[in-house]
Amino acid sequence: MELIKTALVWQKKSGQWKKENGQYIPHPATYINQRRWEDENGEINKRQNYDISIIKSKVVKKLGPDYNYPENDDYDEWILLHDQYCE
Repeated sequence: MELIKTALVWQKKSGQWKKENGQYIPHPATYINQRRWEDENGEINKRQNYDISIIKSKVVKKLGPDYNYPENDDYDEWILLHDQYCE
């Protein structure tokens, strides 16, 4: 469930979902059956050259030291946290 919520954070901001007043937002059954939360995040791909240390520092500054951060340096997880809480 957490993966779906995380994907929805960036998907609801995507051009496809905003296009023509949301006409292209998938029906909930389609979203689940096609596992659309696994779609690639175009914004993440655009930012592959970002320095992970900069992203991490912004997230930690925003959320504080007590947040349950990813245990590794998974770039995509840190970018999703950044997009969810820092923008």
